[in-house]
Amino acid sequence: MIAVVAIATATGACARRAPDRMSASPSTAPSATPSASPRAIVISFDSFNERRVVGTVDSARIPAIRALFSDGSCAASAQPAFPSVTAAGHAAVWTGAYGNVNGIAANAHLRLRASRHTILETTNGFNVDGLRAEPIWITAAAAGRTVFGHHVTQAPGSPGYPTDDGEPGDTFLVARARAAAALASSRLSVLNGYNRPLMAPRVATRRSMQLTAATGWRGLGSADAARAVEFALPLSDDSLVRGRSLHVLVRWTAGDSVQLFAAFERDLARAVRVLPHGEERSPVRGRALARYFSAPVVLDLPDGRRASMRLRLFALDARDTSFVLYVPGMQLAEANRGALTAAYDAAVPGWVGNSAGWLWENGDFGRTMLQRGDGTAEWRWLESAELLTRGFVEGSAWGWRTLAPALMLDYFPLGDDTDHALWGLLDASAPTYDPDLAARAVDVRNRLWELVDLRLAGVMQLARESPGTRLFVAGDHGMRATWRRFRPNVALQQAGLQVLDGTGRIDLGRTRAASENGYWISVNRVGRRGGIVPEGEAAAVMDDVRRALLAVRDEWGRPVVTQVIDRRDPRAQSLGIGGPAAGDVYYEVAPGYTWTWEPGGPVVDDAPRAVGTHGYPSTSPDMHTVFCDWTPAGGGTRRAGVARQVDVAPAVRRWLGIDPPK
Repeated sequence: MIAVVAIATATGACARRAPDRMSASPSTAPSATPSASPRAIVISFDSFNERRVVGTVDSARIPAIRALFSDGSCAASAQPAFPSVTAAGHAAVWTGAYGNVNGIAANAHLRLRASRHTILETTNGFNVDGLRAEPIWITAAAAGRTVFGHHVTQAPGSPGYPTDDGEPGDTFLVARARAAAALASSRLSVLNGYNRPLMAPRVATRRSMQLTAATGWRGLGSADAARAVEFALPLSDDSLVRGRSLHVLVRWTAGDSVQLFAAFERDLARAVRVLPHGEERSPVRGRALARYFSAPVVLDLPDGRRASMRLRLFALDARDTSFVLYVPGMQLAEANRGALTAAYDAAVPGWVGNSAGWLWENGDFGRTMLQRGDGTAEWRWLESAELLTRGFVEGSAWGWRTLAPALMLDYFPLGDDTDHALWGLLDASAPTYDPDLAARAVDVRNRLWELVDLRLAGVMQLARESPGTRLFVAGDHGMRATWRRFRPNVALQQAGLQVLDGTGRIDLGRTRAASENGYWISVNRVGRRGGIVPEGEAAAVMDDVRRALLAVRDEWGRPVVTQVIDRRDPRAQSLGIGGPAAGDVYYEVAPGYTWTWEPGGPVVDDAPRAVGTHGYPSTSPDMHTVFCDWTPAGGGTRRAGVARQVDVAPAVRRWLGIDPPK
């Protein structure tokens, strides 16, 4: 188990004092001298906005975050990708280019080539297939640096470098060869555990599981089998594990005590005993994280790789066979080399990619504070967040100390998990605002952001251990409280720009514009499969879309869309709007609104509850994120103006003395 990292003092931490602090912004970080043997850690915290965090989280809970902004050199804020979403934001951080260049225009963006795909066909922006620019881990490895990429987006494979109609097939020929060589090099170790979930997270209880007689368990005698029951949880449909299950055995022993075991084979010799323990309620600092989770249950895969999972048993009662078993799910840490996957799982068994916020929201942990529960559900969610934090801290430390990279790229999602679920409860302007519920949400949120702080403290400690290391801290977007929904496709239908067929689906044969993801509106050009709008009429359709959006009013006659910008705007290129995989018309909405791509329903209505949302224009201050660089030597804060996400990669390259990719 991993102990919580204490925050050390900055003085005397390095043998060599860092270069003078920058006088403009983090994007002007000085180049390293050849004798400095510079190293860099770049970490992106999902949904990190300085004003939102520092201004609303108990200061005693976030000492490392506060030290970052007091001792580091930080921009006033950083403008994210447009729209402000995770996949596009991280692609901008890693490549130094926005989506109009790097190809990752949103979490879900248009497919290429255009002539082969309609405006309703999207691809996953987190995958590498749509990437059209070189990420910094390839640039650094090609320059001879040792690199470790720790759960970075658009990884671990080679960028897809898709070409669009009109682009020569060999447009990215050199880039493809460069990426293949870098990824084959022993200098580069990059992994990503988000691409292949092998088992979904869930909570198993006596009520939700069908218990059957325990049969076929090796190591379980007939007398023991008579006092045992079992249930199975299927793994995913991934080809690596299709048809396999996690087997859970509950057996009674002498004295009518009860035990629970879990394994991927019905074999007691390979099974892990999962011990029950009540919810963890002690402060996180000064103790091991996720200390009541089981030893890892290991799954050996047919290709020599392995995956594993830790389980948490909150309750087990021998009288009525009741139990509450949290199964965090299992993900394969895919890497550019198979041996790296096995080594990582052995070093960081049971890594998970997110907390159990969705299980909490659905009531799987019991009645939540939204339902006036007693707090048990929240404590269980917090333990899932501890497991998440533990795995990321362990993984960073293993990669930094074992692989000794000159450059480590890193990530952490808990801030996003937290504020999607809780930020909406804290906005007093929401019609459903409840001060008592908000007070409970504040307490839970403080504890979750404290874990984010411990994650930052961990990478700060790694920087302290290695003279010549500079820590770059970035983010992908901000967050906004929302409690109403806007349906842009319905607005287009009301304006005569879109038609539905008899099944309620968008009929592209009669549709001039549509939103396939809610972030933007696409003109149904003839250059796209199924398109009907000639290129010469596209501008007029964009004008019609603008008028349709700005005409939307709520029940009280107030405008819902407050701003419209399209790819013709003079600002579009600098904001990253456009490119072959993006839409044509973007918009901002009134406070309290989010959107949905659904083509049916009212144009506006109330959401089920107030939540946190992002994806709005990058020009909105609440969507801004952070960009800092920090060294153990400190040096004080010098704030410049607003930086941009695309400034991160160039600053890191300058620090390491690496030329930009051609």
